[in-house]
Amino acid sequence: MYSQTHKHIIAPQWVYSSLFIFYALLTYFAQELPFFWDNMLFVSKTAHYYYENQFTNLLLPLKIDSGHPPFYGMFMAGIWTVFGKSLALSHWVMYPILVAGAIAFHKIAQYFLPPTYALIALLLYLLEPCILTQSVIASIDMALLAATLWAVAGILYQKRMLLALAFCLMAMLSLRGSIAIVLLFFIDTYFLKQSYFKSKTTIVKILLPYMPAAFIMIIWLGYHFQETGFFMVNNQGAWAEHYDGVSLKDLAWNLCIIVWRMLDNGRIVLWLLVLLLGYKFSTNLKTAKTKQLLVLLFVPLVLFSIIAALRHNPILHRYFMLQYALLIILSLTFIAQLKKELLKKGFIALLAVSYLSAHFWIYPYPYANGWDATLAHLPYYSLKDKMQLHIDIDHYSYSNIVTEFPAVTPTKITHLKANAQSFQDKEIVGFNKSPYILQSNVMNDFTLVQIHDLQQNWKLVKEYKKGLVYMRLYKNPSP
Repeated sequence: MYSQTHKHIIAPQWVYSSLFIFYALLTYFAQELPFFWDNMLFVSKTAHYYYENQFTNLLLPLKIDSGHPPFYGMFMAGIWTVFGKSLALSHWVMYPILVAGAIAFHKIAQYFLPPTYALIALLLYLLEPCILTQSVIASIDMALLAATLWAVAGILYQKRMLLALAFCLMAMLSLRGSIAIVLLFFIDTYFLKQSYFKSKTTIVKILLPYMPAAFIMIIWLGYHFQETGFFMVNNQGAWAEHYDGVSLKDLAWNLCIIVWRMLDNGRIVLWLLVLLLGYKFSTNLKTAKTKQLLVLLFVPLVLFSIIAALRHNPILHRYFMLQYALLIILSLTFIAQLKKELLKKGFIALLAVSYLSAHFWIYPYPYANGWDATLAHLPYYSLKDKMQLHIDIDHYSYSNIVTEFPAVTPTKITHLKANAQSFQDKEIVGFNKSPYILQSNVMNDFTLVQIHDLQQNWKLVKEYKKGLVYMRLYKNPSP
């Protein structure tokens, strides 16, 4: 009955004006940050291919074709072609997307929460560590999150045209976007069956918003398969082994990683709060809107977790940003039911502090960190620049230095510089086959044995530290 009983609440103008200002300031301070983590491939490398080849080919070369639709990279290449290629422009392209995503989240929060708590939810959304970090690295995943949030808003408010548009964008951005459309179909069907016009619900009404996105997916996947010979999984790509099936042991480990991702970076505080207050207000779990929120949060989480856990593909924090956002609303749903104002304020402050603490949650080797999910990675950029300056001044040859992702990516891709200085790839050259190794704790692919070998046997030539990040250049002890 949510369509009849809920009245849309128009947020005060200053709320949205504040969002424009917040993201303008955030983008201004982040506009010179180089491309980082997977955005080096999905945005920069993809955009460079179309930009340099003047859009003569629709498909990417196999070595950088991950199977995802390349349309965002193509869009970025078009922006570069018209306005010039620069890091600042690449960040400012994200600005309206960031604002749109926050507005969509606020509308979802308004559906479930009183106006004051919807505003608090928006403030916590701006602080959410993974979402905040993805917002400063010009991430394609923020575009996917924004489109997904608008799709959820379309389901909640029965805006079928909005839903269709959001689904089209999701389908064009990522294969995960296409998976999310399928998962949201189950949510949408459930909500329609609960709505006041249940008797009028037809299969056409349910499916109509999905048809344009389905058309996009079918055309793209069919054309891509015809031209490349592979369906979604590129067996010739560097990441082909990530899509192999897993054993039962690996499946259990992947599910543990997903739990870890949900609890990591301060979110354990939110989950504990939800469990504690959910138990206290257990009778309220049966209310219509609480049921809807629980379905929205857990159905996609469970189904996507099963899909993700069946492959060797790394399970990253950013895959669950929708769940992180909905978790904020769920926690505030319970906090709003408390009677003591001081207790309410204390819990809200605790949530904010837990998010701020997230940028200090750095694990030692051999545990891999989600560097694109925490602002703790920010010193990496300046440390890498300082190390490269040292290398240039002392006339080291880049061909004699091996390193790992993300430092192995050429500066042409990361910094959009004309020169394409790049180190050698450790995975190709080998650990002991080069005179020098550049290593940082931002690199997750050095093994614990290799780290121990570097620290015990190799000569430390230069080290830079800042915050929780270090960058070290080692010399091979063997001639």
